[in-house]
Amino acid sequence: FRWLKGHLAHGDPVLWMILWNNGTYPIYNLTAPAGMYGHVEPVVGIQSRHPLDDPTVFEDDVVLHYTDAGNQTVYRRLTSMDASSSWDGHTA
Repeated sequence: FRWLKGHLAHGDPVLWMILWNNGTYPIYNLTAPAGMYGHVEPVVGIQSRHPLDDPTVFEDDVVLHYTDAGNQTVYRRLTSMDASSSWDGHTA
């Protein structure tokens, strides 16, 4: 999550591509890497009690993002997200 934190701290918006648990990919019968997501969410900011120029991801660092069809900001701790790469190529 250091890459994400660094870009958000610099003021860069980020889009992340969500993979749903038990979803089948690629979507819409596309050929990978196209369609390797369930939906797209904009990540628009970061909050921290620590200096934002410190690349360390702290337990209380929070990202601000929107959901696929939502219009309210979601606040989520970086450390609450699964960053595993245990993906078999078809089902998340």
